[in-house]
Amino acid sequence: MAQELGGKSPNIVLPDADLPRAVLLGVAAAFRNMGQSCSAPTRMIVPRNVAVQVEALALAATEQMIVGDPFAEATTHGPLANRAQFGRVQRIIEAGIDEGTNLIAGGAGRPAGFSKGFYARPTIFSDVRTDMTIAQQEIFGPVLAILPYDTVEEAIAIANDTVYGLGAARARQRQGTAALGRRSHPVRPGASELAGMGPTGSVRGIQAVWQRARVWHRGHGRVHGGQVDPRVLRMNRCS
Repeated sequence: MAQELGGKSPNIVLPDADLPRAVLLGVAAAFRNMGQSCSAPTRMIVPRNVAVQVEALALAATEQMIVGDPFAEATTHGPLANRAQFGRVQRIIEAGIDEGTNLIAGGAGRPAGFSKGFYARPTIFSDVRTDMTIAQQEIFGPVLAILPYDTVEEAIAIANDTVYGLGAARARQRQGTAALGRRSHPVRPGASELAGMGPTGSVRGIQAVWQRARVWHRGHGRVHGGQVDPRVLRMNRCS
């Protein structure tokens, strides 16, 4: 018997968040190790009135990423683990396109310059609804879904609308409290709060993480000063 601990972790960007910083770190976290992380925050839930700004910031973040040979000095992101996973990622990207989302970065196929290998394009969809495949299924690849909300209560409902429960995050600028799942927790200024959530959305544990100017994402690289540092951990070559 094999059991798999999946995730479809939400990242709620609250209305008072430092938007450029929150989006940059959110994209970097979602795409670390090419999205091959069960706790990757692959649903970015953002205020509807700043959705266009979020799209532009997310696109700019992906444009800094260089997918390629892990042994090449300029590479920031390598290939997916195997052929089966590459195929699954491609099928779900195509499903996202077919469901009528707004594709703002990437898409199906390999990056320019690659005719073989398990290299996927960092892909971002916006205008995503919770009933769509890309909002419900764990992709385990470099695919981010941006979902808009009008109220914080709606954002929490979107975050909890999943059968997975592994983790959650939120970005907030001011000190105060915000509800996630069935509890309220204090949030320090500039903090990203991570919570382990059960399948029904109940909060099972909480860990506050204070992001500094320089953040290390294992398997992805460093993010500091608004740039992705090309000095990254090298993943195994995959051809």
